[in-house]
Amino acid sequence: MAAVDVVDPPDSAGAVHLVVRAEKGRASYDWQHSTGGRPWLSRPRTVQADATLDGVGRGAVYFFRHRAVTEEGVSDRSRSVSLLAD
Repeated sequence: MAAVDVVDPPDSAGAVHLVVRAEKGRASYDWQHSTGGRPWLSRPRTVQADATLDGVGRGAVYFFRHRAVTEEGVSDRSRSVSLLAD
């Protein structure tokens, strides 16, 4: 599973936009984030290969990952990518 392809920096409201390469056929996507070694927190599942995650606080390092859910099953989690929210 490829890592998240694009992580746009937080906007003024603390929202981060994540984009991944879409799976072939019908799929949904599970998203997670973590800060500084804390447990992974699940975010809402999407049916698009992107998500906007809000509540990102400035001055922290965030890690993001995802997995795809298709008719064939659930993929492994992607490698995580990091973002310093400044």
